[in-house]
Amino acid sequence: MLKKLATIFSFPVFLLAARFVPFDRLPSTCPFLHITGYPCPTCGMTRSVMSFTRFHFYRSLIWNPLGPLFVAMLALWWINALITMRTGHQTRLGKYATREAGFLAISGMLLLFACGAVRIWILAH
Repeated sequence: MLKKLATIFSFPVFLLAARFVPFDRLPSTCPFLHITGYPCPTCGMTRSVMSFTRFHFYRSLIWNPLGPLFVAMLALWWINALITMRTGHQTRLGKYATREAGFLAISGMLLLFACGAVRIWILAH
């Protein structure tokens, strides 16, 4: 029962926190940024998600282009979890994600680091 409640409320609570908690007033704690002066691949992700939940889509992309993708992936995971919970059967998406978990993880990490490298390259030139 607790697992079902956690699943049902996880994404809406995430969106509410991103929308109403003033994370943007906190200073950056990224050691990579403080040491090099360049953003790491995840720098700006929190502010990007906050901007996205406030419908500032352009600003969200400026903070971190992967922020909207992160929100979309969480939404997709949440919908898939609700469907699986409701029907008792794993969806085709869930089966694919289980079967290709390694490929998806490596692809996600490569996308994250490629985006980070492009951001550093743009700022350096």
